[in-house]
Amino acid sequence: MIKKDIIYPKIKLKYHKKGRNLRCKDLRCEACGSKNIILGSQFLDDKGKIKHVCEECSIYFYKQDHGFRTLRAAALRRRRMFDVAYLFEEMLMDKYVKVKNYNSHNDLSEEEINVFLNVSGELYNTLFTKEEKEKIEEIIDQKDIEKEISRRLESIEF
Repeated sequence: MIKKDIIYPKIKLKYHKKGRNLRCKDLRCEACGSKNIILGSQFLDDKGKIKHVCEECSIYFYKQDHGFRTLRAAALRRRRMFDVAYLFEEMLMDKYVKVKNYNSHNDLSEEEINVFLNVSGELYNTLFTKEEKEKIEEIIDQKDIEKEISRRLESIEF
């Protein structure tokens, strides 16, 4: 159960850089009709065609779907969902780099990175149920989140 209107502290990430949200030229939001949007989400329509939703509408729908009182609380909670997944990916990357005896993640080839990114997302979804992910996302202290992720990563061998 997602806790409403708690303002969570930001997750500090080592490798994922949060830059400016870039506008996607020629994309139109399916919800509000705006053009040149910052992409928030996408979905397949009845015909299997990809439809795009701007960041603002995505946050609005997340707020409505989960019963948040404010857009700010919904935006921060939605951001945390992505950041915890990125944190998992980074912790897995650190383990992989150590096992491979690399100096850093920069030593990975482009092919290794592509395979790693695909596998890490699948692994995150395999190791944690939706309910477990939500529980971890609700943890306030990042160190406690890292402990939960580390416990699961102990079972992973490369």
